[in-house]
Amino acid sequence: DREMLPTVARLGLPAVLMHMRGDPATMASLARYDDVVADVRSELAGRLAAAQAAGVPKWDLIGDPGIGFAKTAPQSLALLRSLHRFGLSS
Repeated sequence: DREMLPTVARLGLPAVLMHMRGDPATMASLARYDDVVADVRSELAGRLAAAQAAGVPKWDLIGDPGIGFAKTAPQSLALLRSLHRFGLSS
C-alpha cells in the first residue's frame, strides 16, 4: 500500500517492517537467494530507508527479517544464526 508509510509518519506511530516476498500464495516460489542473510538485510534496509524517507523517524522503526516468510527452513535457520548481523547501526 503506497499510503502506508506516509500515513505512519503523519500519525507519528512506530512501525515494524517485516521482510517478505510475494504473498502467502506465492512466497514459497520466491525463496531464492544468492546469500539469504545479505539479501534479506539489503531488502529490509531498503524498506527501512523508504520509511525514513517518508518521514518515519529511525527510532520508530523495527526491522523484522521475516523468519519463515518466503524462506525455506534452512534459510530461516541461517537467518536465526545471523541475527547479530541485523543489529543497530549508526
